[in-house]
Amino acid sequence: MEHKRNKGQVTVYACGITAVCLILVIAVLQGVRIHEAKSRGYQAVLGAVRSLKGDYQPDLFRRYHIFAIDDTYYGRGEGYMEERAMDYLRSNLNSRQSLYAFDVVDCAVVDRHYLVEDDCADLKLQITDYMKEKLPVDAARILFGEFGSGESGDNGYENEYSKETDAWPEIWRKSRERSEEGGTGIDLDRQVSDQELRELGMEDIMKDRTADSAPVTVEDLINYNQENHVLEDPRKSLSPMYSKGILYLVMPDRVSDLSTEDVNLSKVPSANMQGSGWSYLIPNFTGISGIQNLTSYIKEDRELSSFRQGQVQENELYGIAYAFDSFQGIQNPLYQDDAEYHAFDYELEYILMGKASDAENVKAVANRLLVIRLIPNMIYAFTDKEMEMQAETVATIICVPIDMEALIEPLTYVFLACWGYAESIMDVKALFQGERVPVIKSDQTWQLSITNIAALAEQEVPKTSNAQRQDNMEDQDASLGLNYSEYMAIMLALMPDSNMKYYRMLDVMELNIQEAVPEFEIEHGIDEFRLQTQLEEHGAAWYLEGVGSYIP
Repeated sequence: MEHKRNKGQVTVYACGITAVCLILVIAVLQGVRIHEAKSRGYQAVLGAVRSLKGDYQPDLFRRYHIFAIDDTYYGRGEGYMEERAMDYLRSNLNSRQSLYAFDVVDCAVVDRHYLVEDDCADLKLQITDYMKEKLPVDAARILFGEFGSGESGDNGYENEYSKETDAWPEIWRKSRERSEEGGTGIDLDRQVSDQELRELGMEDIMKDRTADSAPVTVEDLINYNQENHVLEDPRKSLSPMYSKGILYLVMPDRVSDLSTEDVNLSKVPSANMQGSGWSYLIPNFTGISGIQNLTSYIKEDRELSSFRQGQVQENELYGIAYAFDSFQGIQNPLYQDDAEYHAFDYELEYILMGKASDAENVKAVANRLLVIRLIPNMIYAFTDKEMEMQAETVATIICVPIDMEALIEPLTYVFLACWGYAESIMDVKALFQGERVPVIKSDQTWQLSITNIAALAEQEVPKTSNAQRQDNMEDQDASLGLNYSEYMAIMLALMPDSNMKYYRMLDVMELNIQEAVPEFEIEHGIDEFRLQTQLEEHGAAWYLEGVGSYIP
């Protein structure tokens, strides 16, 4: 009997052990099942994130290499993005063949980062990432002519601009010394060389002279001009140019092709930005006061010098390189023959100036280039002895016959200023034709004589062939020349509001894409977000999230 009771205890013990083992197995299986369900839910959330990322705007990427999702899905509403994520989760988690029965309780897209936020911070990151792959920064430095190197080497930029910015005090010092010496010291008996006669356009005075004739003097020129009216006041020659407009002087054959139709900029990303711009009021050279009012231009020239000698930030350099890579311009006709729509034919000029039409943008660029070239040209004109002598001769020829000798000295400076202004117009004309213009002029690179100011509109820019350009690379003066694209790069880097260029890039992107997708607004473009979800399965609840980002 005792033996039978012992056998029952063993049976009960074995059953207990078996039950415990079964409970453990069931617990482990249930734990595995819960973990598997959670993992499945998490993978579904990540899949939903990847699905949303796949909805990026295709034209924005194809044309401008920028990733962004329109979170309104082209006007469907901001909740549509969450609806798409919800549909994805339900279709993947509630499959008939699945062992799990999920319930998608909630789904929300939060922490959206927009391209226009924080002064286009995300746009700049994407641009930098793209340009790092396409254009290494060293290649960009070569493309822009060492503008951002900040190193004083053999290129001579720093030394040349140091000379330029230090020249104005010397000009006014010389003027004061002359005043203290008492008068201009005009010598009517000064002999005039044949070269000066040719440059003044008065070589005909030599026709009736023989070998025994006395040398030509300034007084002879005065008498000759009274009879033949060869020389006129250069200020009169510039008057019609002010009224005609600079574009008719620098690109007369292309003015008619410029669109004057205004593009609607009321809703573009830059519309609400209040960026400061440049002034383009050219000094009036009708009197000496016009020369004395050059303070703002000297300041701008010093800013240019500081830029040339300073360090351009790497991301800024990438931004400028991206602008030239992705947008067309006067000397950057990347896509002007493609089938794509372009709201502006000259997009780079719009990015720089922000005007409503191509004509206004190109005109503003031309005026800005004129300001940049005006300062070094006037400095050279004021410091060159030969040019000063010619301007003084012209002033003498004009003033002496009307007994206004006291005006000879101030008019000399006025005529030099007119001369520098006319030369600057020729420089801008050369830049628009794709030529290089030396930073600091020399007697070999100065183009106009003082008598050619009247025929400025008909003056031709000397063309430089490829072979000549190759030969000029050995010439230090020629190597200092900058072309239109390089000046554009400088101006983009010198924009008063450096962030404005990125907003205007977005303007161009939006306007171009809206031709095919009218509902697209780039201010709704997001490039980073977080998807938060609440899932339930057989009483278990999980709060899962995934991050979608195009930012490297």
